[in-house]
Amino acid sequence: MAAIGVLITIVIATAALVTVGMVVAVIAATVMTTVAVHREERLRTLKWWAPGRLAQFVRRILGVYVRRMDSHFDEGERPEERPPWYERTGGPTRR
Repeated sequence: MAAIGVLITIVIATAALVTVGMVVAVIAATVMTTVAVHREERLRTLKWWAPGRLAQFVRRILGVYVRRMDSHFDEGERPEERPPWYERTGGPTRR
């Protein structure tokens, strides 16, 4: 009976350690992503190369790579600055 109690204790301790490790990994990933995204937003570098190793690592993890939006357009084929659905109306009209 004592051997079963020891085995159960070992299994519970192992499960607890695995759970704590997973929680720590999720918290670390969240903090790293938050720091990298705030830096990218502050420097406005999402269309360019990552500003540091942490941002580069987070981009790889999230699957966001450098894609310049205007790199595949020729000089004569540039798109409009604003999409058509961005047009603003004059507001409500009075009768």
